[in-house]
Order: sequence, then C-alpha cells, then structure tokens
Amino acid sequence: MKVKNHCLNLWKGAAAFAVILIHCPLPGAPGRMGEAVARFAVPLFFLISGYFACDRDTGVIRRRAVHIFRLYVGAVAVYYLWAAAQYALSQHTFVGMAAKLFPEGGRTVPELLLWNRTAMAPHLWFMGALVYCYLFDMVLVRTRREEKAYWLIPVLLAANLLLGEGRGLIGVAVPVRWIRSFWLTGLPFFLWGSWFARQAKREKLVLHTGWLVAIVAAGMLLTVMECRMTDYRELYLGSLLTAGGLFALALTSPDFGKGAVLTRIGERDSAQMYLWHLLLRKMAAVIFRTVGLYGTTACQMLTPFLVGVASVALAELINVFTKKEV
Repeated sequence: MKVKNHCLNLWKGAAAFAVILIHCPLPGAPGRMGEAVARFAVPLFFLISGYFACDRDTGVIRRRAVHIFRLYVGAVAVYYLWAAAQYALSQHTFVGMAAKLFPEGGRTVPELLLWNRTAMAPHLWFMGALVYCYLFDMVLVRTRREEKAYWLIPVLLAANLLLGEGRGLIGVAVPVRWIRSFWLTGLPFFLWGSWFARQAKREKLVLHTGWLVAIVAAGMLLTVMECRMTDYRELYLGSLLTAGGLFALALTSPDFGKGAVLTRIGERDSAQMYLWHLLLRKMAAVIFRTVGLYGTTACQMLTPFLVGVASVALAELINVFTKKEV
C-alpha cells in the first residue's frame, strides 16, 4: 500500500507558489529578497522526483519520462501558438513571425537539446531536464551504477555555485542556461533525492527536526544575505540549504500538513501550475495594458496574486476534465 508523505505535498504546494513569485516578483527590495528565497522551489522539485525514482524498475521510469515528455511538448506547443496568435493580431508578416518565434535561428535545435531551452516557454527547461534525469536514471539502473553516480552531487553543485554565484570571484561569466540546466541543476538534485531515499531505506539517516528547522532558517537568511550582496539571480548556497532542509524535514515529519489546503494544492495542482502560470502572466499583462495599469506598482502587486489564484483555478479545471483524483 502506497503511503502518502503529506509534508512533501505541502512543500510542493509552497514551491508551486514560489515559482510564481520568481516569475512575478513583487516590487522593490522586499520583492527581490522574496524572489531570491523562492529559488529553493525548482531544486526541491528535482529532489522529490529523484527520491521517488530510486530503486524503481526501468519500466516505471520510462512511463514517467514519457508522461513528462508529453506534458512538455504539449505545453511548448501552446506557448508557441499563443505567441503566434499575438504576433498575427499585430498584422506582421510571416517572415517576421518566424524571426520572433525562433530568435535563436539555427541554434534553436542545439539550444533545445543541450539546455532544454525554448524561446517562448523558457521556464519549461525544468520539464526537459527532468526527462533527461529519468533517462540518465534508466542507464544507471541498467548498468547497476546508481550509487557510483552519487559522487557527482557535490561536484556538480560546486560547479553550479562556482560558475554561477562565484563567477565574480573567478572572473568568468558563463551563460545562465549553462547553469539553469539538466547538467548543473537538474542532475545533482535528482541524484541527491535518490541518495536520500537509499539512505532512508537503509535506516542510515539520523535527522533531528530541530536541527533541520535551523538549517532551513539559516538557508533562507543566507539567501537574503547573498541576494543583497550580489546581483546574481539563480541558485544560491542558501537555496541549497533550504531545499535540502525542507526535504529532510518531510522525511522526519511525513504527516505534517495533512488536511491543509496547501497540501491538497501541492498534490493535485502543482504540476499544472508550473506549466501554465507563465501563460497566465502573459494574459494578465494584456489585461493590464488594456486598462492602462501595466508597469505600475499596482500591476506589480496584483500580478503574483492574480496569477496564483488563476493557476490553481486552471489546474483544478484541468483535473476535472482529466478526472484526476486524490
């Protein structure tokens, strides 16, 4: 019998709203700090995926990869259709539309294959990276090298922080897509989640709730400090501590959050919220332009709230049509 971890669903709900806060930040310094703290969200999603992939047979992993790939392709198609419709309504030429939809030109395919990056739906790199994680996991399972791959966790996370936040120290500026990718973000956190699962099964994890709460608090505080000290807006060292601490907390307190609305949202709606929140943000921008409020403080304050509510509503509507049940 499958046992639910209600705390993980609670964190998934919080992470879904955190992603919205990253893409719809509040104005001013408080908004920037809130956006920085919210950076724990995507690493947490990879951790959870890796945790539930551990010791699964290749058939299960293949089905998950196919499911995510279908969502990925479908969502990308919708975002491109939206962009094409917007451009067509502006009465531009077909050539101009093609240049708008594929700004990378001949680099479109390499950008997609290497970095899972699409121009009209950049946030969906996570979905492509997750497919790569599942494919990588299938190779590890077939070759019985799952545990031998765990050494990649500190190596890839160190490279992420060094090339990203530490680029000012090393004097090398690398493109963000090199860091926000399967290679330096998706894979290490996915493997870390798998490591957590393996250690938990062997009962080798010694986790104390008080210490974990302290780690999460320290991670959030460190993130704010890092945000104030630099202009960097990707993974922080504090984000790593926050994501890891929250995940470990869910392992020690699986019933925490049981029955909460946010827990239900995390279980039922988080995936659809991730897929469609940026489209809803684009729609909100059209509305605000129409009423003459776009770019104002009121627009910045209202956008994350409206997108959050609309994302949950849309996800629930999709659940009705797909007959998803808890």
